[in-house]
Amino acid sequence: MMISKCVCAVFALVLAQATFGQAGPPTRPQRGVRNIPPAPDPAAVNRGQKLFSSTCGFCHGKDASGGDGRPDLIRSSVTNHDTGGDMIGPVILNGRPDKGMPSFKMTPDQISDISAFLHGRVRDIRYRQLYHVKEFSGDVRAGEAYFTQTGRCASCHSVTGDLNHIAAKYEPEVLLGRMLYPAPRRSQPSPRTKVTVTVTLASGNRSPDL
Repeated sequence: MMISKCVCAVFALVLAQATFGQAGPPTRPQRGVRNIPPAPDPAAVNRGQKLFSSTCGFCHGKDASGGDGRPDLIRSSVTNHDTGGDMIGPVILNGRPDKGMPSFKMTPDQISDISAFLHGRVRDIRYRQLYHVKEFSGDVRAGEAYFTQTGRCASCHSVTGDLNHIAAKYEPEVLLGRMLYPAPRRSQPSPRTKVTVTVTLASGNRSPDL
C-alpha cells in the first residue's frame, strides 16, 4: 500500500508540473509538423479498434503494443510496410501456426479497418508532436505533500536530481510503466537451486528422482 501511494504521488507530480512547484498541465514545446502522413479515416480507426480489441487484443494488447513478451504490432515490419491491409490481411486470414497465431475469418472491409487502426497507432507514436495529454487525475498538492512528507519519497528521490526533467525523457505510458513495474536490480546473479522431486504414480510406484 505504501509503495502504491508513493508511485501515485510521484506520477501525479511528474505529469502535473515540470518543476513540482506550481499545479497545472505540463507544457510541451511546439514543434513544426512536417512530412506527417494524413490520419486514417476516424470512423475506420474506431471500427478497427473495436474489432482488434475483441479479436486480437488477448495476444497483442488492446492498443497493439504487445507487452509481457507478447508481439508488438506497432513496431512490426509487416505493419509498417502494409498498405490498406495488403500485408496484414494474409497474416490475419492464414495465421502463423509456427508462432501460435490462429487464423481468423474476416472480410476485406474488416481487414481494412484493422489496418487503419494499426496505422493510426503507428502514426501517433512515431510523431511525438501529435501526442497530447488530455486528462489528469489525482490531487497535485496532496501528491506533493505525500512525496515530501508522509511517504518519505524525497528521502531517496530528488526533484532536482534523478527526477529532474524526467517527463521529457519518457513518453507518459512508458514513465508510468517504469514506476509501476520497475525492473529488478541484481548486483549478482542468483545461484541456481537444485530441487529433487519424486513423483508418486496412481499405482503407488515412484519415479526416480528428477
